[in-house]
Amino acid sequence: MAPSTTPPARPALLDWLRANGIDPNHVTEESPITISVTPAGQRLINYTEFVRDEDGNVLVNAADSDLCSREKRTVPCVVEPGPELRIAVVKRA
Repeated sequence: MAPSTTPPARPALLDWLRANGIDPNHVTEESPITISVTPAGQRLINYTEFVRDEDGNVLVNAADSDLCSREKRTVPCVVEPGPELRIAVVKRA
């Protein structure tokens, strides 16, 4: 999930993702999870998710069959992360 998250914090990360309507099984482990703040003050969770078909199967990347297809996602942050998760907060221009 988030490379900076230590193994003991993993259960908290999974719970936090679920609390925000994100399925942890769909989130890539290689890409960071961040929170961005819009000019209006809205907090958004940014993460990368595997692309799946209607049956839930992960799609293969058309350009490189050794990779899974991925897409960046943004959802409202409904539940704030605990400090143990060390999720980076970035401002949006």
